[in-house]
Amino acid sequence: RTVPPPPPNVNVDDPPKGDANTCKVEAYKRHRDKASPCFACHQLMDPIGFGLERFDGLGRYRPVENDNKKCQIAGAGDLGPSGKFSGVKQLVALMVKGDELRNCAVKQLFHFAMGRQPGQADEDNVKRLFTAFKASGDDFRKLVTDLVTDPAFRLRIDTK
Repeated sequence: RTVPPPPPNVNVDDPPKGDANTCKVEAYKRHRDKASPCFACHQLMDPIGFGLERFDGLGRYRPVENDNKKCQIAGAGDLGPSGKFSGVKQLVALMVKGDELRNCAVKQLFHFAMGRQPGQADEDNVKRLFTAFKASGDDFRKLVTDLVTDPAFRLRIDTK
């Protein structure tokens, strides 16, 4: 998924703050309001981020917020149609079940190898790579081999 850039006047290093009685989930709630300029990003990030919230920035488990010990961390996340989760293990299980992670892996490898984002002209190539990757049981080595032996990688297209 593509997360849009924040509004120009937003300092992304300054998270929303509530008062001493406000838990993080509540402080961020206003960003998920459709009228908020922060909505476009937070509607994508928050449902996933709150499912991983029980781990701090260093990966240490915590049942309550560091700055507000009265705030229990639910650790409940949501991947929309893929389902709800709590923690990394459940998130990975949901992502592996569907095609979104596989599709992302193919597109990111294509982007890295080609030095550009896949465009509309690349749709057939990406689809072909995706289908082969899925059929291989997600064999990443085969995906890399398929990509570098694909005509899209080996042959330069004259754009003039």
